[in-house]
Amino acid sequence: MNKLTRADIAPLAVYEQERSDFRRRIIELKTRRRIAVGPVVTLVFENRETVRFQIQEMLRVERIDEEPKVRQELEVYNGLIPDAGGTYFLPRRVGLARAKELVFTADIIDAREAERIGLVNRVVAAGNLEAETYALARRIADGPPQVLAAAKALLDRAPSLDLESALHWEALTQGSMIASADHREGLRAFFEKRPPRFSGG
Repeated sequence: MNKLTRADIAPLAVYEQERSDFRRRIIELKTRRRIAVGPVVTLVFENRETVRFQIQEMLRVERIDEEPKVRQELEVYNGLIPDAGGTYFLPRRVGLARAKELVFTADIIDAREAERIGLVNRVVAAGNLEAETYALARRIADGPPQVLAAAKALLDRAPSLDLESALHWEALTQGSMIASADHREGLRAFFEKRPPRFSGG
């Protein structure tokens, strides 16, 4: 998504006139682009319009209309240093050296390069984005809920653990997984040569 510029942001008086229709369109867009996958997984697809709405609403609430302040608020969204955990997550995603290169040069990379360096998991055609994302989320959501939750917790915790601690938590968690109904269902499905039907038990 390209950066928003000052030209994208309407003055408060203009925005007040368009707000009602704009807000309705954004709600409709978010409703269409929000996909529930199972009871706990929801996908939301943002675009320039939804981000612009968030900025316009923030400016409206804060009563910010002076040119320098509007540009300052755009800078919060468009740049400065990486924030919202960017300095924490980016090195863990692509490695420290690559993260420094991306931040120091502020280079704009294309989707294929992002996939190559591991910044994104995969790249799909724009027209297939929602279908591909839904298919992947559906595949994950159909898995055993307890196992997925436990694996996610262990993986999220792993960067802060040494190997001995990681092995300890794996062994502790695996014991409850082996005793679960979903583990038994997985074994039955394997031997009966059918897809498993996990219940979360």
